Parts: sequence; C-alpha cells; structure tokens
Amino acid sequence: MEKSNNEEQTIEIMYNSIHGGFGFSNKAIKMYCEKKGIEYIPQTDEDYNRRIGYSILRHDKVMISIIKEIGKEANSEYSNIKLEKIPEKYLEYYEIEKYDGLESINENSLHCELELQINEFEKENQELKKQIEELKKQIEELKKQN
Repeated sequence: MEKSNNEEQTIEIMYNSIHGGFGFSNKAIKMYCEKKGIEYIPQTDEDYNRRIGYSILRHDKVMISIIKEIGKEANSEYSNIKLEKIPEKYLEYYEIEKYDGLESINENSLHCELELQINEFEKENQELKKQIEELKKQIEELKKQN
C-alpha cells in the first residue's frame, strides 16, 4: 500500500484500457506462477490464459509487481493493462465495469462512506451504552449509601 499526497493509504488496481478483454501474456502468467509457487503449464490457448487472468484478483500485489517489471509484455494479444490507485478504504467496494472488453474502475465510494458512517455510529452507540451502564451502577451505589 502506498500513500498519496494527502497521506491517505492507496492500493493499485489492474484494468484493461482497450476494447478486447482483460488477460495476461504467457510470460506474465509464467512469472506469476513462479513467484506464487504454482505449477506453470505452458499453453498456446489464449482462452486458458484469460481464465487464469480472471482468477487473479485485480489488486494482486504479485501480478502488479510483474506488470511494473515487464510493462507491455504482460499484456495478452487483446489487452492493455493499466494500473489505477484508489483509496485503500474502497478495497472491498470497487468494481470493474466493462464495455466490450474496455474496463474502468468504480470505487463505489458512496456505499463505502455510508458503511463507514454506520460503523462509526454503532461504535459511538456502544460507547454510550457503556456510559449509561456506568451511570446506572453509580446510581445503584448512591441508593445503597442512602
């Protein structure tokens, strides 16, 4: 994870920037398998590589490092993989939107922000419940003293 100028944690996401479809080259798949300790089975079938590509998470740090290392050589015949940084807090919310193989990243920021607010309210609610319980105990103690 990296920090942007405003010190917010970011992650990188892979997406296909041209019409055609997301996929990796044989070279990228082989490097990925080697780095992950997975058996690599050489293939000439582009569909096989595309299936492998779809099984790799779009924020997989190993494949992102391979893309940075070999650049355009990581692309399949029908792809041009790019990286985009998004705030880390959107990790569980981003979606890859596709149109005829061309992709873009939707952070679903509103969904994320609403869930974060709900979590904050629930946390505050727990704190208030604790404070109420503490006050009730103090009242009981005072009643016992009188």
